[in-house]
Amino acid sequence: MKCFVEVLSIDNEIAVVKMEEKTWSLPLDLLPGQSRPGDIIQIETGFCPFRTLANID
Repeated sequence: MKCFVEVLSIDNEIAVVKMEEKTWSLPLDLLPGQSRPGDIIQIETGFCPFRTLANID
């Protein structure tokens, strides 16, 4: 799924982004190289249930 996020802040290796009135902390590696606070970018998101199930003890 593709969605748009607004970059709120970038600190060390973490970017805080806003999507649909919620904030998320993402590794900086997921954003384009020259991203800055205030940018609105399109990212592709997904869900992998197999990885989630593999991490259950």
